[in-house]
Amino acid sequence: MNWYQKNIFLEKIAKKIRKRVMDSDAIGDISYDVSARKLTIKFRRGGTWTYGRVPRKTFENFTRAKSKGRFFNEIIRDKYPII
Repeated sequence: MNWYQKNIFLEKIAKKIRKRVMDSDAIGDISYDVSARKLTIKFRRGGTWTYGRVPRKTFENFTRAKSKGRFFNEIIRDKYPII
């Protein structure tokens, strides 16, 4: 793989997975796989959960929510399958 192919490959990965460090007491960071529609949440007290079939808009709203814990409990938890 030459340098050009490597850069194209890295750009595709960057577009595919979005990661955000969260300003939250409960949630450490989240990442979202655009093509697979998977949301992975890493909790500050330990544990990482991955949810499937999550719309991109839900991920975007999660990153902008005032209360990340409340958003998780009301919008994500028990609404999407854990994978």
